[in-house]
Amino acid sequence: MASVALSRRVEKVVGDPPLSELSDLERREFQDALLEAASFEDLPGRWKAAIVEAEQNRPKLRVVKAAKGRADYESRDPHGDHPLGAA
Repeated sequence: MASVALSRRVEKVVGDPPLSELSDLERREFQDALLEAASFEDLPGRWKAAIVEAEQNRPKLRVVKAAKGRADYESRDPHGDHPLGAA
């Protein structure tokens, strides 16, 4: 989780589009920065801010497990009794 000091620095950065809306050039710059950095702290402030913002706006997902036996049912041929791929 980001430190309070980092969060305050990030709040000062404005005007950058979300990571999903970067231009080709910006995407290349971001990739180069990621490849050159040994850790998050080594990234330029602009990219730290973009990453923190993306993390804060990430949807909250939950894992839903399949019902017991469902995988076995799905692995069978719907028109017969043999497993898919079997003759």
